[in-house]
This record gives sequence, C-alpha cells and structure tokens, in this order.
Amino acid sequence: MNSELGLLNKSEIETYRDEHVGKAHKKDAYVQSARAEFAKRSHKNSPYLLSIPQQIKAVMVRRVQIIKGNALATGLNLVSFIFQGIIMGTVFLNSKDATSAYFSRGGVLYFALLFSALSAMAEIPSLYSQRPIVLRHDQAALYHPFVEAMALTLVDFPISLVTTIVFANILYWMVGLQASADQFFVFLLFLFSMTLTMKGWFRATAAAFKSEATAQTVAGISVLALAIYTGYTIPKPSMIGALRWITYINPLKYGFESIMTNEFRTIDGVCSNLVPQGPGYENITLDNQVCTTVGSLPGRSTVDGNRFVELSYGFKWSNTWMNFGIVVAFGAAFLAALLIFTEFNTSLSTDTSVVLFKRSTKPKPKRKAGDEEKGDFSDEKTPTGSVALQKRPSSNDIVAPAMTDIFSWQNINYTVPIPGKEDRQLLDSVSGYVAPGKLTALMGESGAGKTTLLNVLAMRTDTGVITGDLFVNGQAVPADFQSQTGYVQQMDTHVPFNTVREALLFSAKLRQPPSVPLSEKEAYIHQPSSELFQVFDRLLLLRKGGQTVYFGDIGHNATTLIDYFYKNGARECQPEENPAEYMLDVIGAGATATSAQDWYALWKTSPEVKALQEELYSIHVEGRNRPAVEAAFHSEFATFFFMERPSFALMGAFAVAQVVSSIIAAYGDWGFTQIHSISGGWIGIIWVWNIIWFIPLDWIKFAMKATVIKRLHERRLGKTRQEVAAKAAGVPITRTQSRAASIHESLYSNRTNFLKKAARKVGFKGKVKVHPEELQRFSSIQAHRSGQTLARHPSRQHGAVGAAA
Repeated sequence: MNSELGLLNKSEIETYRDEHVGKAHKKDAYVQSARAEFAKRSHKNSPYLLSIPQQIKAVMVRRVQIIKGNALATGLNLVSFIFQGIIMGTVFLNSKDATSAYFSRGGVLYFALLFSALSAMAEIPSLYSQRPIVLRHDQAALYHPFVEAMALTLVDFPISLVTTIVFANILYWMVGLQASADQFFVFLLFLFSMTLTMKGWFRATAAAFKSEATAQTVAGISVLALAIYTGYTIPKPSMIGALRWITYINPLKYGFESIMTNEFRTIDGVCSNLVPQGPGYENITLDNQVCTTVGSLPGRSTVDGNRFVELSYGFKWSNTWMNFGIVVAFGAAFLAALLIFTEFNTSLSTDTSVVLFKRSTKPKPKRKAGDEEKGDFSDEKTPTGSVALQKRPSSNDIVAPAMTDIFSWQNINYTVPIPGKEDRQLLDSVSGYVAPGKLTALMGESGAGKTTLLNVLAMRTDTGVITGDLFVNGQAVPADFQSQTGYVQQMDTHVPFNTVREALLFSAKLRQPPSVPLSEKEAYIHQPSSELFQVFDRLLLLRKGGQTVYFGDIGHNATTLIDYFYKNGARECQPEENPAEYMLDVIGAGATATSAQDWYALWKTSPEVKALQEELYSIHVEGRNRPAVEAAFHSEFATFFFMERPSFALMGAFAVAQVVSSIIAAYGDWGFTQIHSISGGWIGIIWVWNIIWFIPLDWIKFAMKATVIKRLHERRLGKTRQEVAAKAAGVPITRTQSRAASIHESLYSNRTNFLKKAARKVGFKGKVKVHPEELQRFSSIQAHRSGQTLARHPSRQHGAVGAAA
C-alpha cells in the first residue's frame, strides 16, 4: 500500500470522491440523463424505456419479420384450408334444398365452424418454443410479456381474415349454400369471429400452464367437450340434463346456432319421403300423406327450415345477434386471460433449477480422520445455553452398512458366430474384480470390447459362447444378481432434469427389496466418499479383441500406471500430457497410433498379472469362509405390487368409468337412438358386479405371481444354473446364426475400417496437415457417431455407460 503504485491508486480514489461524491448537481444530472432515455408517456418508475403502445408497435414489427422469415408455415396453413375446403365442397357438391340434404347441410356447417375454430390448437407447441425468448426479453426490460401476446393477436388478425375468406368462399359456393349476400356475410362473420375466439382460448390455455403436456391435455379435453356439446352430434333436446350446462359455456354452440338458423331460415325444402307411399297407394293424395322429416306439417309437401332447426336442435334465428354478442364476450374474456397469464406466467416447467440452501440449519458434523467409508462421524457438543431438540433421523444421519462383498470375474472369453465366416472372439481371458469403496475405470479404444464385457458381466447377452467364472466373494452369484446390481446402458432413457441423486434414489427404490427402509436406500447414495467421484482407483485397459493390457491401481497422479508402461519399453510420459491419452497412444490405440510391443503378451508374463491372480485367489479363499450372498427377494420385481404398476390410478379410472356409465344409464333416453334408461337398482347391481370381478381378479394376479409364476421362475433359474455349469466346458449358451449379430459386426467393422483408411490418408499429398492428436480426436468423434448409428439400428444390442473410449 505504501508503494508508488499504491499511493497513485489512493490519489485517484480521493480525486474521484472529491469530484463526484456528495455533489447534488451530479446526482440531478444523472437522474435527468437516465430519465431522458425513457419515452414521454412511459411511467416514471417503470423499468421499460418505451411506452406500451411503442412496445406493441416494435414487437408487431418483429412478429411480421418472424412471419416473413417462416413464410412457408403460413403458406402451408393457407393451403390446408384450401385443401379442406375443396374436399368438403366436392363431397357435398351442389347440395339440394330437399329434406334429404337437411342433415348433411348441417354437417357441412358444423365442419366449417369446427375446422376453423380448432385449427388454432396447432399453435400450442410454437407458443411454448418462444417462451424462453420472451422471458429473456422481459428480464432485460425490453417489453412486457403480454405485449408479445397482443402483438401476435394483432398481426394474426389479417392473416386469419384472409384464410377464413378463402376457405369460406370455396366451401360455401361449392356446396351450394343459400345464394344471398346477407346470408353469406353472416356466415363469414361468425366463421371469422369463432376463429378469433377459439384462438384466444387455446393461446390462453397455453399461457396458463408451465408445461406443454399439461396445456395439450387440457386443450384436448376441451376439444372433446366443445365438439360433443355444440348441438350437432347430440342435439340440445336430447342431451343429458346433468351435462346440458356445458352448452351454455361453449362458444361453438352460439356460433353453430347462428350459422344453422342463417342457412335454414330461407329454405322450404321439398319432402323427400312422404308416407304412406308405394304399391297400393298409387292414387293417394297429399291430404292423406305426411313427410317423415322433423318439422313437417300434414297436407304440406315441403318442410320449413326454421321449424326444422327449432324442433331438431332448439335453435332460433331471433337469437342470432345475441349469440354474436356472446361470442364477442367470450373472445374478449379469452384475450384478457391470455394477456394476464402471459404477463405473470412466462417461465417453463423445464427451466434450469436453482439450488436453495435452507436458512438457520445446523451444518453437517465433520467426519473423523478415520475410515470415511464406514461413515464414522465425530461427536459434537450442544452449544452452551441451548436446548438439544430431538428430531427425526434424516438420510444424512443414517450410516449405510459397510459393504464387504467383492465381485470378480476370471478368464472370461466370449465368441460370437459370424455367418459365412469364422467365429469372432470379442473377449480373451479377461480377469478382474471390483471392490466396495473403489472406483474402477474400464477403458480402451473403439472396438476393444468394453461394452461387450459390461454386457457379459451384467448377463445381458443372448448369443454366442461365453466361458469363464463370475463370483461374489468367491462363490456363485445369487439368483437375483441382476437386481442387486445397477447397470446403466448407453441407450438408457433418463429424465433429463433429474439430479444425479434423484436418478440414483429412483433406481434404489426399484432395485432394492421392500425390506430395506427408504432411509437406508437414501443412505446408500451418500456412502462413497467425495474423492471417489473425482479420482479413479483402478483401471482395466483393453485393446482390440478384448485382450487385457493392464489391470491394477492407477496410483497418485497415475504414477503406478505410467511406471508400468515405461518399464516395459514405452516412451516417457511428458509432464503436460494427459495420462489417459498417453496410455492409449503407447498401446497403439486410435487411427494413427502404433506400438512396437505386444502389450497383451507383456501383460500375460508380467508380475502384475501374477499379483492379480494371487489377489483373486485370496479374495476367493477369504470369501468362501463366509456365507454366500443370498437373494434378497424371490419375486420377479423388487418392489411391492402397488409400485409395479399404477393400481390406484387404474382403480380411479375404473371408478370414473363407472360414474360416467351410470349417468348415461340413468339419463339414456335419447330420441335419435334406441337407448333407454334403467332404474337405480340395476345400476347398483352393475356396480357390485363389476367390483366383484375387478378386485378379486386383481388379487388373483398377484397370488399367481407368488405361487405358479414363482415356481416357473425357479425352474427357469435351475436351467440357467445348468447352462452356467456347462459354460465352463465351453458349451454354448446360444449359438443362433443371428442376423442381428452379423449386422452388428459389419457395422462394427465398417467404423474401424473407416478410421484405418483415414489414417492412411493423413496429409492428402501434402495439401492438408493433420496433427496426430487432432486425428485421434477426429477418430473419437467418428466412433461416437458410428455408435449413434448402431444405437438407432433396430437389431443392435444396447451398450453401457462406463466403458470409456
């Protein structure tokens, strides 16, 4: 601080304070300059520089630019309306005014209204895709989020108008609806107003929820209700009294009533079916006949359209402009909801989570300097003057049982058949073990057999010949070995927003038996020390053909590993060099790397392999002096039956279905069907009968799993044990000339051949220079992409994470 630079810094600070700190005119000048950046009509305390009209104008310009940039989508939407109009127009081309076309004429009007209104549901995904951008702009105080919704509505207004006019003209005149100007424009008015109203509804629905899936679900259910209770599929006079209220909150009903009465108010259709008629009634007069269409009158050969829609649907032309006002009110309400929800609900359910720390919590007790893996903690005294409160033990307070079981494998060989070729050996006498509290890395170049070894150890292979031994504490693996171990494959699907802890806890709940309390399952997750997540303890290194190059400790800063390769003739590892890259380079892994030594032969004759065999022997001897690891459970699944499937959800769905069917059964007097209602007594009998069948059958399923299925499972395990015993003699488990295996091997060969060809073409006649490390990275990328291709192939077996390239 007393140096020349320190004194100069102090001088500059003092000068700044003298010029700026405590100067009122400086403060006023800053406030005025900041205020000058705001628009004249913007609020004084608002963080937004522009007024709301200016924001709307600017965002509307941006919305127009977005539409221009994606004009294809707008064009395809218009084409879809034209296409649908032509299809429906040709199906009902030039419909007659006779009563035989009354129902189909109503169907055309219903389709026109429904298609125009419900097409807006397709906008929901795009509304969610733009949310992160709107949120970012709001956080930067560029504009209010509701301004985006308002701009979208205003810009979409002329587009919707043009689309509706084109669609209405095609459909209206091809079908041959009433050819008068006032009726056409009333039809067009309601079609357009209903389009805007329903767009407001679906946009408001999307704005109300953080999750797109929830919005789509609500929108889909609303579509079902809107379509059914419009008044066409189920006419209002035939609706169940308990559900008729839906029509009063259905804007489509008011629009449909108006366009129906608008069309039929001038129709006086000729009756297409008078009764009686036919043989024996040749000379009968109209005075003795009647039309079968609803709304007909005796002695008349025509049916008035007004009377038809009133008696059939309960619609009246006198309600037209009242209906229009209701539709406008619905549209205004939906627009208001859209603006409100957009302003206050701009985030997504998939937003990045934030770690929050609970205030005033006691820090976790420090661990002793002793064994971390046993979870020993030092004692902490209660602070003086404080009261020790008893609390329920949490997962942090529970120490997981010490793990002592060691999984080992010895002389694992794996050969697969190749049609038309010799069998290919993918694993060659691989031995090793994993011990609790130690993290073992499995590494090797592409095609070295890492994934194959994991599949074999996890018992996930179903073709080829496998020989060798798998042990837990030197004894045969338990029957539920696959359930007691976790195996995460390359193509496993995980919830992308779960933390590592949540993923592990989910797996623990499903894999560990019900006898393990949830608190202990959580404690297992805390068991490994933090150092094990940062540093690998051991390494199993493979080369092509599944041959072991090294297995043993890595050592501090990989010194043990580096010393092994150096003393066997490898070059020296440079201080700045990555030990993992050094290791792969010296064994000849990669597209360009070569090696003068046969590292597999060196490993087989090295002192390290002898030490490994002795260590395996001691593990097996020590383990066989203890009881064998028993199966934790004997059922097919680890969890209780109610966790195997959503039983409560099924029973809830059963109850809902029963309630709905009971309402239909009680109010089933519909004039357009042959269905009639039944009494409450019969409904109760049906309830009891269904419950009698549902619940016992559900329990019979689990009784079967505990008896017959269990015995079949044990019989299958017995056969498996026999096959395992036969493996030691080299008898193949399955020797199927599988097409999947040949495809897998051909793709596997293609990617390695590609890398070899790339290696030979390094330099490209001197025009391009590629550093060997860059080519190695390139080969890794190509191998990764080839792996993705293999994963997408339907015949490829899944691989496993944990096999590092």
